[in-house]
Amino acid sequence: MHKRRVLSLLVLFFLVSVLSRLTPVAGENSLVTFTAKLTIKTGKEQEFETTMKAIVPQVRQEPGNRAYTMCRSKENPRLFLFFEEYVDQAAIEAHRQHLKELGVDLATFLDGAPVLEFYEKLAS
Repeated sequence: MHKRRVLSLLVLFFLVSVLSRLTPVAGENSLVTFTAKLTIKTGKEQEFETTMKAIVPQVRQEPGNRAYTMCRSKENPRLFLFFEEYVDQAAIEAHRQHLKELGVDLATFLDGAPVLEFYEKLAS
C-alpha cells in the first residue's frame, strides 16, 4: 500500500512539474495539446482498458476539454496512448481533480512513469 501511494505521488508530481512549465498564449495556440503514453502492469491491462473506456466519455464532458482519445498499441498490449487537448492549464488541473472524483487511481495500473509529449497545434 505504501509503495502504491509513493508511486501515485511521484506520478502526480511528475505531471504537475511538466505541465506547470507551460505558458499558453492567446488564441488557438493557448490550447495545451499532448500525448501521454502509459505502460500498464502485466495482468492489469483489461481492467485498465475497461476502467478508462468508462471514463473517456466523462472526461470529454469537462468544460475545458477539447480532445481525449484513448488508444492501445498493436505491438505492445500493455502500452496505452492518450491524445489530450485542453483550453489551458486550469482545465488540466480541473481534469486531474475530476479523475480523483471519479475514483481513478493510476498508480494501481502504471508500470513506470507516464511519458508525456507536448505539441504545438498548427492546423485542424
